[in-house]
Amino acid sequence: ICNIKPPQYLFYMVSGFVCDIIQFLLDYMMHTGKMVQDPSTCWALSFTLSIYFRHTTHRYLVFGNYVGGYWKSLLRMYGGYSVIIVLSTIFNIFMTKYIQLPHYVAWIVTLLWTGIVNFFILKKLWSFGGGGGTTSNT
Repeated sequence: ICNIKPPQYLFYMVSGFVCDIIQFLLDYMMHTGKMVQDPSTCWALSFTLSIYFRHTTHRYLVFGNYVGGYWKSLLRMYGGYSVIIVLSTIFNIFMTKYIQLPHYVAWIVTLLWTGIVNFFILKKLWSFGGGGGTTSNT
């Protein structure tokens, strides 16, 4: 934009925000549809399902082409996110069961720290075998 390249993290935040809405909608549908009542299970399932969408938006808005092809990149992303899914679910359990925060308050608190941690994980994973997460979008 006007020969100024916005920081990569800015695009990550836009991409993440779009996918956070998708994750929220998945969580909301599961919870209100009575499919899943436990807030932490809703969190884990909606986060896991949202990774497919995150992978696509991060490619176009943040990191560029997939290093090693689509499927390898998607599997790397699920692998990298698996640690965060487990840690964030444990954190969410603590927030809802012990601190007794309401479902969606705990959802937001959990979301805030995972977004920051995920940026650094994805930056490393996306560049695995490539150019530092800055490949072109072509």
